[in-house]
Amino acid sequence: MSHFVSFARTVAAQVAIGRKDAILRDDQRGIFAVSSGPPSPGSGAFASRIFLTALHEHLDVLSNGVASLSLPTGSWRRVKAMFDGIFQMASETIRQHYGTNQNSDTSATVLIMRQGMAVMAHVGTTRGYIIRGGRVVRVTHDHSATDTTKRRSEGTMLALQPVRLTGQQGLGQQAPLSVDGISFKVQPASRIVLCSGGIAGIVRGRDLLTASQGAPSLEAMAGAIIRNATQRQIVADASVVIVDVAD
Repeated sequence: MSHFVSFARTVAAQVAIGRKDAILRDDQRGIFAVSSGPPSPGSGAFASRIFLTALHEHLDVLSNGVASLSLPTGSWRRVKAMFDGIFQMASETIRQHYGTNQNSDTSATVLIMRQGMAVMAHVGTTRGYIIRGGRVVRVTHDHSATDTTKRRSEGTMLALQPVRLTGQQGLGQQAPLSVDGISFKVQPASRIVLCSGGIAGIVRGRDLLTASQGAPSLEAMAGAIIRNATQRQIVADASVVIVDVAD
């Protein structure tokens, strides 16, 4: 059975009003996430932290759902509905916390791996990539006004499966969410990268591959990715979660 070794790092924005990140990494249970959203409207948690709190409350249900996909009786429709419901619930909590007059647009990418299966679920402009065999795959598609065409991955492989266009959306918005979700078999000798909005769209997939090939450790790879991003922007937190899948 595969096991996981990960490293995560966040560098804060250099402006107080910059977007704030929250990250989750749990090697033992194979659960990882990155979320990016606006700063708190006053007292209390900021949006990305609210999302991870809601996610954490349902991790056992989601993890067991992913594990069920390894069984003949496993149902992707049922597992996808679990992710949809939790993302929607978190979105409503964020909207209530920020109110109708505040920008609450929040992004999140979640990866859960159990029993040789994985699910990546996504809303917004955070991103997920897979690096394997000298190739990089961008798994997620941005839900933004500028990402209006379906594209090939930034590397040399196609995305794992087509993801329908949803237009601009984020957690905390009034409209119902359309959560992107894919399931796939966990492949040994793979490296999975989750990036916050402060890295996504700034550091290209090929740059992630270069960092992966040139760094002696996950910590060094994370440092190279974040330096690349923070040299180009200072208005958002920059966060990266890197997961190595071993035999």
